[in-house]
Formats: sequence, structure tokens, C-alpha cells
Amino acid sequence: MDFKLKIVLLSVLLVLQISNTSSVPLLDPIDECILTCDACFKGQTLLNCANDCIFTQAVMNDHWKLFCPFFDANTPAVKMI
Repeated sequence: MDFKLKIVLLSVLLVLQISNTSSVPLLDPIDECILTCDACFKGQTLLNCANDCIFTQAVMNDHWKLFCPFFDANTPAVKMI
């Protein structure tokens, strides 16, 4: 096989491999929780919600779920690419 052809094939394979990998790192559950709070709340309520995300390790209680539908797993506020 010609050397130039090998280089071209390797380049194409490299580009395909790079395109298959995710360039965006996965978000930590607490980060997702905080971004979900941001989608629903502003001001002091956002701060309280974000603090609950941190203190409960992103396990939100029904109080927050009642006021923010994005805490439901079926309608996430943060979509991973």
C-alpha cells in the first residue's frame, strides 16, 4: 500500500475516532442539581435550592420538586450532549 494512502486512511480513522468521543465531560449530579435550580429559581430561592443540592448530595426533597418540574427525571433542565 502506498505511504500517502496509509497516512490518509490513518487521518480519516483518527478524525472518526475523535468525533465519536464526547468533548463535553459529564456533569456531577450536584452540578446538574444546581443548574436545575437555576432553571427554576432566582435570587435567595436559587441560593437556598443550590445549598440543598450540596447538603443533600443532589437528592432533592418533594418541597423543591413541587415548585420545579425539572427535578423530575422525565423533564430534565440540563440535557447532556
